[in-house]
Amino acid sequence: MTSADWTGPGAAAPRDWRAAQLEAAITSAVDELPAGLADACRRVIKAGGKRLRPELVIRCANVGPNGSEGAIDAAAAVELLHSASLVHDDLLDDADTRRGVAAIHRREGMPAAVHPAPDSRQ
Repeated sequence: MTSADWTGPGAAAPRDWRAAQLEAAITSAVDELPAGLADACRRVIKAGGKRLRPELVIRCANVGPNGSEGAIDAAAAVELLHSASLVHDDLLDDADTRRGVAAIHRREGMPAAVHPAPDSRQ
């Protein structure tokens, strides 16, 4: 099943204005990381993916009275957390690549793969 399968009569197209806002929010969050970590995370994020989890967040927000406009940051957070879990999975599986891109622990080294975000150390 793809997100296109969810589109029914009167439903918004899955990849509308929200997709661009979501990608901008993800990019903005990654840009705030330290340079080396940001570069590694950018590579992982740009490798693609269905963005199913953020799409679910946005669609669930549409059920509420305020719609999905305010859900973009939450959707970006969900996607970033999912991406971090994939980095962790690659580390545990000792994987060389994910989606055709070198795993962070292979290219940037172990410290980049396990480095906490700056705010998480407080």
